[in-house]
Formats: sequence, C-alpha cells, structure tokens
Amino acid sequence: MIDRNALDAADVSDVILQYDHNGKVLARNSNNTLLVETDDYGLFVCADLSKSTASKELYEEIDSGLVTRMSWAFTVADEEYNRETRT
Repeated sequence: MIDRNALDAADVSDVILQYDHNGKVLARNSNNTLLVETDDYGLFVCADLSKSTASKELYEEIDSGLVTRMSWAFTVADEEYNRETRT
C-alpha cells in the first residue's frame, strides 16, 4: 500500500502514458490528453486515446478486454517502509 498523501507534493506537470513503461507516448497531461489526480480511492487516471494510431490501438485492446490492468511507475526522493502498516 502507498500512503494516501504520498503524491501530495509530486510534480505531475508532465506525466506520460506508455504501454509497458517504454515505447511511444500514448497520452500526456501537458497536452491535455491525460488526467492524473489523487482521489478518495487512489489514483484517478483518464486518457484521451484518439490522438495517434498507437493510442487508438490501445483503446481497441482495452475495449476488447485484451488489456484489463495497468501499472504505474515513479521515483522518490526519500523513502521508508513500515512493516506493520505495509506503507
């Protein structure tokens, strides 16, 4: 689990959406095709996948059920882990 306040001071001014953490950029928030924000449930992500052939293909894969999950990556300046709370 990640603490609900972990991203409070994060720089999310140019977050990108990629498939498999590499390759083409499919959406990004600096051009308003990607929205990334924290909410009461976790990390809310909304992407406009209509701007490139690759992003349209990803939309089709999501729509057909071939892609059903996502992951996200980040870097941290300082870190600590609490074994009791798993945060």
